[in-house]
Amino acid sequence: AGDYFLTIGGGYAPTGNQVSLEKNVQLFQQLVQEQFPNKASHTVLFSDGKGPGRDLQYRDPNLIIPPVNQTLAQIFGKESDLAYQYRNHQVRGISGSPSRKNIQQWFEQTGSSLKRGDRVFIYVTAHGGESANRRQPYNTTLYLWNGEKLSVTEFSKLLDKIPAPVDVMTVMVQCHCGGFADLIFNEADPTKGTSKASRCGFFATGYNRPAAGCTPDINEEAYHEYSTYFWEAIRGISRTGKPIGNCDYDQNGSVSFAEAHAYAVLTSTTIDISVCTSDSFLRAYSKSKSNNGATASLLTSDSPYSTLISRATPVQKAILNGLSEQLKLSAQNRGKEAWELAQQVTKQKQQLSSDLRTKTRELATLHKELRSRLTRDWPELNNPFNPVLPKLLKEQSEQILATAKSHPRYARSLQLKQEVDQLEARLLDLDRRWAKAQRLLRAL
Repeated sequence: AGDYFLTIGGGYAPTGNQVSLEKNVQLFQQLVQEQFPNKASHTVLFSDGKGPGRDLQYRDPNLIIPPVNQTLAQIFGKESDLAYQYRNHQVRGISGSPSRKNIQQWFEQTGSSLKRGDRVFIYVTAHGGESANRRQPYNTTLYLWNGEKLSVTEFSKLLDKIPAPVDVMTVMVQCHCGGFADLIFNEADPTKGTSKASRCGFFATGYNRPAAGCTPDINEEAYHEYSTYFWEAIRGISRTGKPIGNCDYDQNGSVSFAEAHAYAVLTSTTIDISVCTSDSFLRAYSKSKSNNGATASLLTSDSPYSTLISRATPVQKAILNGLSEQLKLSAQNRGKEAWELAQQVTKQKQQLSSDLRTKTRELATLHKELRSRLTRDWPELNNPFNPVLPKLLKEQSEQILATAKSHPRYARSLQLKQEVDQLEARLLDLDRRWAKAQRLLRAL
């Protein structure tokens, strides 16, 4: 029997192909080499494959942006991608790009030839989107290179090409990846029963939420996406080589996939509400009321915490106690307490969002006034592709900056920009706290 790895990575185009995706693939390649020194079969499909093009987006912290460019980018609303640069990716040993054709070929040639005892590990570090069909919200989408897409139901058909006795494990970190947890069902449809195939999976976030993590930042210390924590639990060290705390929650001497998932849920401080295939199974089949409306004997999130803990596995106990401690919750009705915390955070978010909208509108009005003043003297600024613009910015940068600063409300625009940034940071912190509360509610 053998182990077979398939990695699907990268964005849909250079502008969506951040360097963090490249580094995720390289980290996973390193992990496979560490765990399987005799070389397991590992097929890597990434970005534009072996093409020589500049397909990868990154942000160099040493890049110096002239003050006039920075100021004009803010005023003209072009600040978001100002510092981005592009180069060819540096992932070695790849087989090609993650196209529909190449993915299908792997399942038809490699996947279909596997036998009982073989194991398949599929890692997806890419982008994803919501379902194209509102009536099938869990049929979310994986974005592939060159704008191609692959839905949950389509991926399910590909998995069906692997013989049923073969164990298949997936880790996916794209936005809306939680929809892929339905791969344990026939045709990815809970109403059609569980598949006879042996599958499990771990997903950064739910079917209806974006995922944290994709960044053009080259500093790996700043990477906090789901698989960063999942793989460091397996390896016992962080992606930068630092030892981590103990995550062998059942103390059996090894770290299981469930424990790696629990470690990510406990340790990450992102907006992710991570899920696994067990969650999908319970969502489909666990009912707190019987058909006649009477309360069944199943536990709910409102059951006494002491009862829930007494029934929990060591991994579940680690999540429940760990999240409770982080959120400073201690009531016996832990579900109600966590729900009330989430409601409280939601109200705080609503107030901040209202303040943010007010200040954003005022800032937009100020920037419009500044644009009008600048383009009166330098009409070339209306079109960033004007051939004389580079020379103009080089020779008249001081005059342009002086004109902008002479506007009677220029100082107010700077103050507003700072206030908007602060409000966005506070909202993100609240989102993270809300997500922690949701993680606890799901665990309960």
